[in-house]
Amino acid sequence: MKPVSLVATAFGAVSPIGGNVEQTCTSIRAGLNAFRENPFVVALDADPEWGDQDPIVGSVVPGIAPLLHGNDRLLQLAVPAVLELVERANLGRRDVDQTALLVALPEKDAVTGGWSLESLPQRIAERIGLVFPVMESDTGRCAAMRLATRAAELIAGGKAARCLLLGVDSFMELDRLRHLDETWRISSPRTKDGFIPGEAAVAVLLEPAGGKRPAAISLTAIGIGSEPNRFGGDKVSSGAGLQSAIKGAFSDPAQGPEWVLCDLNGESYRGFEWGLIQTRLGPTLAHFREVTHPADCTGDVGAATAPLLWAVAARAMQRGYAPGRRILVWTADDGPGRAAANLGLV
Repeated sequence: MKPVSLVATAFGAVSPIGGNVEQTCTSIRAGLNAFRENPFVVALDADPEWGDQDPIVGSVVPGIAPLLHGNDRLLQLAVPAVLELVERANLGRRDVDQTALLVALPEKDAVTGGWSLESLPQRIAERIGLVFPVMESDTGRCAAMRLATRAAELIAGGKAARCLLLGVDSFMELDRLRHLDETWRISSPRTKDGFIPGEAAVAVLLEPAGGKRPAAISLTAIGIGSEPNRFGGDKVSSGAGLQSAIKGAFSDPAQGPEWVLCDLNGESYRGFEWGLIQTRLGPTLAHFREVTHPADCTGDVGAATAPLLWAVAARAMQRGYAPGRRILVWTADDGPGRAAANLGLV
């Protein structure tokens, strides 16, 4: 377990179902989606010569040019989310001078490995015209969780007064979309065990409790785990990594979560892993009333998932419709990384 003792005080977001964080969270609560056929990419067919030419179904952010590639696409997604947060938190330049920028980026694969991901934090800062004293990044669905622990370290060490944590990802970038379809990841007539691709950027301001900004939700502890049987291997998940992460976030079974939010996306590997966890951590998970997985509304949004889940939880707590006050958020990389967070009221 890594105690973090931080609060989220502001959010910003752009997604296929919302131009800001309120629209996005409201759409998720209503169960809305914006799944559309992609006119630029045809899904591979089991019989390429005689099979149907079915377009891939996915979820794009309105206003993002469909042919925008790689790092440029991530930049266009990221900037509106960051600017919304800056406005909502009323961050001035003096505030930014004491704010670290931490960016959760797409997991590296055959396509994203060529996107120069490490340059994106600097590009974001230059585009919005702000200078951050610290800029760091990580990759994968668990990146935001790991960066939240880093935020606690930076604040405790006096290197930053607060941290702007951004998660941004796109599975709708055309080269990546083709690669994922070729490797049997995208849901299609050929691939039954796949996910619906999406894209999003979600920003959250993390600060110590007791500051001038009212807290939306508290981030108490984060557990990190490592799964030996990674996605795409010969073996199904052992559940060991996610089990370790959740036990780290909720060390007292009597105070287990009442609401679970996660990155389940329709792939059987993830569903099997979650099933294992429910049998192994019965006492800890005995009290949860609901499981929420926004991928059924936004599509899979990769590295933006954890901040999105935090935003959904915060909105529900603020508006009074959360099914419980003790909240578990968990995410899983395609690689070995697993992470879980303990959220609740301040």
